[in-house]
Amino acid sequence: TDRFGNQEWTRNIGGSASESASAIAIATDGNYVVAGYVEDASGNRDVFLAKFDAGGVLWQSTFGGAENEEGAELVITDDGGYAVAGYSTDATGDQNALLAKFDGSGTVVWTKDYGALGSDWATSLLQKSDGGYVLAASTNSYSAPGLDNTNFMIVETNSIGDEIDRLTYGTTESNLN
Repeated sequence: TDRFGNQEWTRNIGGSASESASAIAIATDGNYVVAGYVEDASGNRDVFLAKFDAGGVLWQSTFGGAENEEGAELVITDDGGYAVAGYSTDATGDQNALLAKFDGSGTVVWTKDYGALGSDWATSLLQKSDGGYVLAASTNSYSAPGLDNTNFMIVETNSIGDEIDRLTYGTTESNLN
């Protein structure tokens, strides 16, 4: 839209499967980058990242395994790449908070999972001045003993996604972020 909210152009990104965009950012070159998920041929969700301009899609990238992965938040990184936070699910059904680093062309550089047995999912992401990351997440893995409640979790990492610190907050009631 223009500065008055009038539509200037529209682009549809995706194909015949189900897709969802959950985050958007403006890249250093002024183009747009979106993150979310796309369903693969077996119906599982994969992290989806795409860069586009008024003319259309410049590139698109997916990341995923045999189970579900989704991107929920996106940041443009200091090196001109992208970081996506969300969740990934393993073969046992365990869902962990996910941080995936992509280079400026949309190629996956590395991925990391955070959590334990239970459901953990990241919904917010920041890059720190030292190149590390901070994820805000919800967790069922680190609930009070014997309780099945959702708590708030913050994960701090270094620049390659290795966990430096993890804090959880909550009570016997659900505390969603």
